[in-house]
Amino acid sequence: MATRRPRRLLGTARLVFGNSPSCQWQQAMCAQDAEYGRAVAVRVGSVGAHRLHAARIQLLDLYAPYGSGNHV
Repeated sequence: MATRRPRRLLGTARLVFGNSPSCQWQQAMCAQDAEYGRAVAVRVGSVGAHRLHAARIQLLDLYAPYGSGNHV
């Protein structure tokens, strides 16, 4: 079985910015500056969490029975 390398923030940068040549400078910045890379990851995570929460609320509005609880 092959050993796995530890995860690095560069993988997150690749996920966020894509793999196109025009996004290589963002990936390089995340690889060189850990604080910047962490800030990018935190921002992307918070945006994703907000969007998931908004989608959850919309689904509850559409499919929850009337009077089934409090709106969060």
